Amino acid sequence: MSAISLNILEPASDTGYFGSPAVTLRGAVIEPPKELENVILYYRWYSSINIEARLDHYAINETALTDPGTPFSTLLGVGSHIITFAVSDRPGQTAAEMEAMRHGGVTGGFAGDARCVIHVFKAKIIAPVENSILHKNNETLIAEAPLIWGRVKPGTDPVQFEMNAEYDKVDRLKYRWEFVPIGLSDGRQTVNFVPAKNEYIFEEYVLDQNSKLMVIRYTGPLPDNLNGDYQMILHVEDRENKLGGHQATITNCTVI
Repeated sequence: MSAISLNILEPASDTGYFGSPAVTLRGAVIEPPKELENVILYYRWYSSINIEARLDHYAINETALTDPGTPFSTLLGVGSHIITFAVSDRPGQTAAEMEAMRHGGVTGGFAGDARCVIHVFKAKIIAPVENSILHKNNETLIAEAPLIWGRVKPGTDPVQFEMNAEYDKVDRLKYRWEFVPIGLSDGRQTVNFVPAKNEYIFEEYVLDQNSKLMVIRYTGPLPDNLNGDYQMILHVEDRENKLGGHQATITNCTVI
């Protein structure tokens, strides 16, 4: 078996993306082995957050590339993605194809010189909705979350989720709820509210008959100094304050 050394040219590790932009992936082979000059090789990209992944279909690009330098653009969901780039002499992704592989290689991942972790900042408010009345003694805030923010808690039926410690190692996303007074301020100030991660519950949210997504839900008191009408802005931003962020807005809500 020949080991093939790869390099990820795009994206650079710790790049930030905002909203729902296309992410371009592009790689290269480092000094291809001479014995493989006449062997067709197949290249695939992988993300740790891939909503389309299923048995025998794990790659972002369903159809393998035959040129590592071919740019492949795709939309990635919210969250911190561990990106890997792989090559093999087999065109498919099944277990049988992997067992039959004679030549291959992989790069990227979470650690080491080849590390490739990128961060997609996307804010989507599920609740509250426009013109809601919020009760500061006990209220619910719901936002779209990374697919693997939590994981299934073993032995639960019906299924319950818990925080995903492995994802937390790479997660750079912070959720900040900003309340900006509208109308007569009466001395009211802008208030920022940042619940701790363990104050959120991770769960599946059904949008309609044909679609659902994973969310984080906070239920509890809001800051006591909120009172009156506000514009509410959800900021999904970098924990380390280096990459910026993305925001979504409720133009009017009333806190009582």
